[in-house]
Amino acid sequence: LNQFENILATDSANDIAKKYAGIVSLQLKDYDRALSYFTALESNKAMLSNPGKFYHAITLMMRNTPGDTDEAKKLLKDVTENRLEGFDKAAEWLAKMD
Repeated sequence: LNQFENILATDSANDIAKKYAGIVSLQLKDYDRALSYFTALESNKAMLSNPGKFYHAITLMMRNTPGDTDEAKKLLKDVTENRLEGFDKAAEWLAKMD
């Protein structure tokens, strides 16, 4: 995590570092930090393949605080409807959630 955060300290627009900093934060169960990285990644509309929304939903499902499941479902629906990165897995999870 420190390595990715060091990269972001010098290049705050580095989407690859944001993605992996979010994934490492998720693995460490630091859900709020993961959400901040994935939200920042998600906001980059210039990326051709952006996993931010998909990872955002995963983080909410893992955090599982009140309202997280409903918000994750909304994100997963958007991922599937717009065929964003992770849409196939998102569709599978949505089917299991209903």
